[in-house]
Amino acid sequence: MNKYQDALIPNPLASDRQYERFYCLDISGLEDMELTDELNYLRAHLWGLPPIHWARERVFLLEEEMKKRKGNPRHDFRIQYTKIAEGIKV
Repeated sequence: MNKYQDALIPNPLASDRQYERFYCLDISGLEDMELTDELNYLRAHLWGLPPIHWARERVFLLEEEMKKRKGNPRHDFRIQYTKIAEGIKV
């Protein structure tokens, strides 16, 4: 890894998942919790970044997706817990 490479920016040549993340193609498929986690994580790192940094565009698109989901009355914007697998007794 290049010492000058920004750790916030995914490498689009490394994998399909990082390619989708680099070009912000994965945003609509994020779970609600993943969306808010990434948004809060990136907001904290915006301080001191140049105005054309990749993270600023990503935060803008994440905020737009959040507004779209909150404006949709059919979208259930609650924490979605995973179901316990059958056969496991709690």
